[in-house]
Amino acid sequence: MYSPFSENLMHHQNMLSSSLLKTIPWFSDLLKSKVMTCSPYTNCRPVAYMQVTAEEVSRHNLPAKVKVLFDDNLRAIGVEYRHQNRVKRAYARKEVILSAGAVDSPKLLMLSGIGPKQHLESVGIRTLVDLPGVGQNFQDHPAIVGLSWNVRKGMANGLQQLLTPWSKLQYITKRQGPLSAPPGIEGNAWVHLGDGRDPTLPHVQLAMISVAVGLDYGLTLSRIAGFTRQVYKDYFQPDQGRQGFNIGPMLTVPKSRGSITLRSSDPADPPLIDPNFLSHPDDVEYLVKGIKFAIAIGNTTVMRNGLGATFYDRPVTGCKHLLYGSDDYWRCFTRGMVSSGYHPTSTCMMAPDSDPNGVVSSRLLVRGVTGLRVIDASIMPVITSSNTNAPSIMIGERGADFIKEDYGYI
Repeated sequence: MYSPFSENLMHHQNMLSSSLLKTIPWFSDLLKSKVMTCSPYTNCRPVAYMQVTAEEVSRHNLPAKVKVLFDDNLRAIGVEYRHQNRVKRAYARKEVILSAGAVDSPKLLMLSGIGPKQHLESVGIRTLVDLPGVGQNFQDHPAIVGLSWNVRKGMANGLQQLLTPWSKLQYITKRQGPLSAPPGIEGNAWVHLGDGRDPTLPHVQLAMISVAVGLDYGLTLSRIAGFTRQVYKDYFQPDQGRQGFNIGPMLTVPKSRGSITLRSSDPADPPLIDPNFLSHPDDVEYLVKGIKFAIAIGNTTVMRNGLGATFYDRPVTGCKHLLYGSDDYWRCFTRGMVSSGYHPTSTCMMAPDSDPNGVVSSRLLVRGVTGLRVIDASIMPVITSSNTNAPSIMIGERGADFIKEDYGYI
């Protein structure tokens, strides 16, 4: 075994539950928990994709898709793309598949003239099909980062542990050690907060993270969470370099909806991403409840005695005028510290023809044209209540079956 944080969670699960029962009377009925699938001493889940970074695209001159091509009957016949500083075309014998994700799939549709007519005209793109739902209905899992506990030295991942040659060797040879669970996600718990809705549908996911945000002195972790340098300086810097852990509540079924729109008609311009987090008041209230539950876990006797856990209770900038620990304080904290769960979905929504905001059919075919499908997380009508990796793989598998069925291969 490697990580004291993991070992403590595993070894004291029953004691942790007992502590929570004393702190939260309704805990036994509401906590739906699941042990991590990737830990410093168990193999990680198989990687189901090849990651291609922007740097690799540039270095290897990989093609960048610009738009979908259509004939006079609005049938998709190919794609236009840029490669080695030249615009080229590739033609399809049967159909074109978009699998660019919840950000770039709607972007490509809109660049191709499929999307909300008024928006397309505003950036100078001729509308082929007026589909108001393209780029709308954006959903993500908003997460709270910054609920931290300091621990005794050696009880959580330290910078030296993460960067040692031994850690690298452990990961390369056995897929074990601290690098097997970046950035230190040691466990997850799914929690129903007791509002009378379906008891099988949790409100929040709690991520147990065995590194403190300030561990790397602001080099990467705070940037991943989306914090500005000023927020890091005011809130995290006083605690930087110390070993600790975070428990991050993440809203599983948010009610807020955002959008993806075009910045211009230039394919090289990144789209405008407006997650519109916390625009629905219920999302704030559920995250506040999730924060209280996370603090109850971190402050249990097991965590205090086993790890020497001490909650980092520095008031966050912008909320210091409110009584620390009150609901109003945590609402303010939520609005200031919310971040993306990096699970964008639902911007090319699958829906019946009766829904004006639908983009694809139940067989993932784009409305108003033929020979074009979208097969990725953007087709989800509603985001799943957990991580989107496995559902995205399922969508890919099902989409492949649709194609094989339509062309007589199965």
